Amino acid sequence: MFALIVFFFILNKLHAQCPYYVDRNNGNNANCWLDQSGEYGTKEGALTLYFTSTQYPTAPYISLVWLNSAVAPVYVGAPSPPNISLNFLGLYWYSVTYCYYNGNIQPAGSSTYTLELTSQNGTVISKCTFDNTGFGATTPVLATPLSIQALTDAIACQNGSTTFTVYPSNGTVTAYQWEVSTDGGVNYTPINNTSANPSGITYSGTTTATLTAIISSSAAVNPTNAPLYRCVLTSGGIKYYSGAGKLTVKAAPPMPVIVSGP
Repeated sequence: MFALIVFFFILNKLHAQCPYYVDRNNGNNANCWLDQSGEYGTKEGALTLYFTSTQYPTAPYISLVWLNSAVAPVYVGAPSPPNISLNFLGLYWYSVTYCYYNGNIQPAGSSTYTLELTSQNGTVISKCTFDNTGFGATTPVLATPLSIQALTDAIACQNGSTTFTVYPSNGTVTAYQWEVSTDGGVNYTPINNTSANPSGITYSGTTTATLTAIISSSAAVNPTNAPLYRCVLTSGGIKYYSGAGKLTVKAAPPMPVIVSGP
């Protein structure tokens, strides 16, 4: 009977949209795959999520953290490449590690922490709550965070322009800051209205809800790593990161040929 109970417990975990276990390691010496301290602030620790290939075909991102029921000013970096920890009857069990910044997860006085798991473009997959042991717990009534609609990819020609716009809801935004990545989303750099990053692309509206990218004739066409843009929004003293939008640059169309009459 006990074995049967364990079997159904595991089966339930495998089909849930939450990792079956989280290993949390507070402390700036914690090992994690990618240290993005320059982007998010002081590294405070590492999380390792354990899940199966049926739960997440690709490693999820962590966009928000709640301590008990309150949104926490803790920022979680990009996931490591999945490590296969077990292959059981063709079912792969993965572990993925993340650095986190600007505050500890599950400090003294908090009974649970909740992670919002998303795809790379910011689409919410699930919210998963864990207790101090790293196993699942009952999700408390969570404070409503700022909600940000996913960005839409854009295509523009040389000598043209395009825009990216964020649409926040459920809160008051006190600051916007647009950022660009030229390495596939690993690192982001803040941009301003005098930036030329990547070369040949300048901007306006870098601290507003709408960013305009102005593409010159020297901008690279279809580079290996097309620029990705995201917006950092501040609401209630907490920073929120939008999903990424990709800019594809096309060659300028040829000038029309005017043929005169005979």
